[in-house]
Amino acid sequence: MDLKLRLYKKIEFAYSTGHEVAICPYGKNGMLAEKIITQGFHKKPIALIDNIKSTKSKKCINIKNIDINELKKKNTVVLLNASDESINKEYKEILKNKNIQVDDINSPSIYKEYGLEDINSDIYNLIIPQKANKYNYVRIGNKNDGGYIMLDDFVNIDAAYSFGISGDVSWDKDVAKKGIDVYMFDHTIDMPPEFNDRFYYSKIGVGIKDNTFCNIKSLNKILEDTRHINDNNLIMKMDIEGNEWDVINSISSEILMKFKQITIEFHGLSEKNKIKNKIKVLKKINKTHQSVWLHGNNFGYALKRDDVIYPNVVEITFARRKEYKFSKLRDLQLILDAPNNPDIIDFDIKKLKGKGI
Repeated sequence: MDLKLRLYKKIEFAYSTGHEVAICPYGKNGMLAEKIITQGFHKKPIALIDNIKSTKSKKCINIKNIDINELKKKNTVVLLNASDESINKEYKEILKNKNIQVDDINSPSIYKEYGLEDINSDIYNLIIPQKANKYNYVRIGNKNDGGYIMLDDFVNIDAAYSFGISGDVSWDKDVAKKGIDVYMFDHTIDMPPEFNDRFYYSKIGVGIKDNTFCNIKSLNKILEDTRHINDNNLIMKMDIEGNEWDVINSISSEILMKFKQITIEFHGLSEKNKIKNKIKVLKKINKTHQSVWLHGNNFGYALKRDDVIYPNVVEITFARRKEYKFSKLRDLQLILDAPNNPDIIDFDIKKLKGKGI
């Protein structure tokens, strides 16, 4: 993809997701980006940003003197447009330290254009969140990737189950701080990166059935082994890289009902393979639980149609229906939301709507 088209795609995505655009640096590529904005979108960049040594135009703002509050007020993303990645990296570090959103011309495009027939709206209808009345949200885990938003309701929880650890135990640590024992499972690592008095780690993966050779156990077997099979106030976090569909499909509704809150990262929502099974899984969860939080993971791509963004990988928190009363959530984008990949702008899912069930 040539430079002009890459710039156009980045600018189009920013505007279509409700952002304004600032340009940095203001060299040859920056001038081209400005031209695309003014002539292609009939708008003006919020700011032209550069540094003292390279600034030649009086209309440029020195990066040290930018008005942070003004950029944030206008929901601005700074488009780093230098072809040299080292130059963008230097600017990126400065802007990220100021908590300003950036997008890099050298980073891959994070959305794809698809036609009407390529987006299965049924699957997205099943994940539109609602608000649990009288309960606030809280972020559990990292500020970016590894952090999840849940209901701030952790009273009388019997235990937490964390499936998929890799190198991040930030969710587990935050849960442990609430006085909850965390049972951690990941067959791909020897040990978790950190230890805690409330951590109980097993080099075992969760699967559809027991497989001793592959270090896999079913969720039912795991609950039996950890002696929580008779408890009914559990919480779960699951990030198992696409295997969640088969695992959830294999779990009985009786076992699902034991979990008061379930946070899952679902992969491949926009992919057509096994679409009937994916819808079946989401309908199954919806019988016992209601989605209360939805976030698109911008390490993956998204489909885009009529300015509506359909993330391929999503993070969802489900709350057990019998515990809560639900109402319409006014804004799908929560204040606590943050991009998984902080180097590029977050997916804006505000226009994503569904019928629910």
